[in-house]
Amino acid sequence: MAQELGVSTVAPLLGSQTTIGMPAQGPNIEGGEPATPPHLSTTPHDNNEESPLPMPQDGTDPQQPGPHINGAAFNMRNTVCTHIRPLDKMPPHTTTTRPWDVTTHSGRNPEVQIIQPVKCVPRKKMDPATRKHMQAVRKENSEKFQGAVRAAIEVQDELINKIAGDYRKTVQTVHSAVTGESVYKKGRAQTIHNAKTHWMGAELNQDKGPGERAQMDEILNKIKEDPRFQNITPEFRAELMKKLAEH
Repeated sequence: MAQELGVSTVAPLLGSQTTIGMPAQGPNIEGGEPATPPHLSTTPHDNNEESPLPMPQDGTDPQQPGPHINGAAFNMRNTVCTHIRPLDKMPPHTTTTRPWDVTTHSGRNPEVQIIQPVKCVPRKKMDPATRKHMQAVRKENSEKFQGAVRAAIEVQDELINKIAGDYRKTVQTVHSAVTGESVYKKGRAQTIHNAKTHWMGAELNQDKGPGERAQMDEILNKIKEDPRFQNITPEFRAELMKKLAEH
């Protein structure tokens, strides 16, 4: 694009020149030295001083930006093409392009709303003696609370046992009615079948390791063959249910 419009840019090397309005000159075939553009004047300078810019004969100031071509400005000092974003293309919250915008999340995403962080109130410095006193108070209150709960549980157990004895109910039935466990907690009921399989499985797998234990079909066959499980007495039935409940 720059060559089509007659503008060429050269990297800012020492001793290099910038040509505006004409293509770069090639080497002089007759003398073997590169030709100097006729409209630019060069002056020798010291290496410790800033390199002076060539002054064009047309009187333009090289310090000012060069011609603007399709939104691009050619700076004669830096000889670098810098893209200038039009004002209608700028983000709504800023009118300038800062170099650190591209390194932040808000700079890379100007259309995303920024959520301000919640600032926590810093804790106030507390005297060590005051902190120790507050810890002792909290510990004392916790011990009192736990003691009150234990006392209430003891009173509750006494009342439950009294109600169960007066109305000929089991303690579990009265406890469920008082605490509401039957409403909010539905446990898996214990059956005599599960008690039999648990008892026989414990007997068959007592001295066996992993991979050698009896499977369910073998346990059921042993239950059918064992005469103890054919006509179960109330005492043996209670023992089976107790063993399953303890497990």
